[in-house]
Amino acid sequence: MPPIKVLHWPDSEQVAMILRECLEEGSIIEINGLGVFRPCRKGGFEFESRRTVRVFIAYADEDLAFALRLFRKLEEHGFEPWLDKKRLLPGASRLPLDKVFFQNVVKAMEKKS
Repeated sequence: MPPIKVLHWPDSEQVAMILRECLEEGSIIEINGLGVFRPCRKGGFEFESRRTVRVFIAYADEDLAFALRLFRKLEEHGFEPWLDKKRLLPGASRLPLDKVFFQNVVKAMEKKS
């Protein structure tokens, strides 16, 4: 499947259509911080909500090594840590939140192809 080219920012119905198409093709789609959509064996789709504790890690550049160790340890113990070096797309911090969300959806769908 070729990469998705975005000519304009879609509305929520267009995003839903894209997600549904991917699910119909058998893809599993994770929406960071919310949960996972996956096709059901009996037909249709199911959503598994994420109920883990989310932890935001703020740090100074000189503390990055410690922040990365903390991130790994929190993951090992069942938490859902968030660290910019692990979660942001290049340039994402300069975009409005809705565009960041859509970029993450597109990136996840491209990985599935």
